[in-house]
Amino acid sequence: LSAALDTGGDVVSGITVEAIQTTSLADSKLDHINMSFLANVAAPRPEVVKKLEEFVAAGGGLMMFLGNMTVERAMNDAMYKDGKGLLPLPLTTLKGNVDKPDSAFVSDTTHFAIKSNAELLDLILSKMVLIQRYYEMAEGPDDAVSIPIRVKGATGSPLLVSKTFK
Repeated sequence: LSAALDTGGDVVSGITVEAIQTTSLADSKLDHINMSFLANVAAPRPEVVKKLEEFVAAGGGLMMFLGNMTVERAMNDAMYKDGKGLLPLPLTTLKGNVDKPDSAFVSDTTHFAIKSNAELLDLILSKMVLIQRYYEMAEGPDDAVSIPIRVKGATGSPLLVSKTFK
């Protein structure tokens, strides 16, 4: 993730990358950070979850990228917390087929994160992004979430989910 976001000074992006390992995150100051990325962790320890909740409640953004180290039950316990945590929807099962990847689908072109480039994102996601494995998420009718990108089509599993954390 650091390599993807850090342009090395060749391109002016406005992004400064600071990699913080989850083992030291609880002791790190986050007041100078606008956006935090949690990438491929089994589940953060309680003191890290508390730090992230304080960060988000104070207006910071948090993106979570799941990976092969993610343990769905532990992540749900630590981050979903029956809908009161930072994870917008509970993880259910690992899905997908590495031999037959799926595409992504823009399901909400009005979402704040994509509305200015929705048409271009739809083209890129549908033609160039291949999803081999993903965690399915349980959606309920009372969930206060936005789902701008899904797997396969309009009714596919959520791929990008956002919610307001209070």
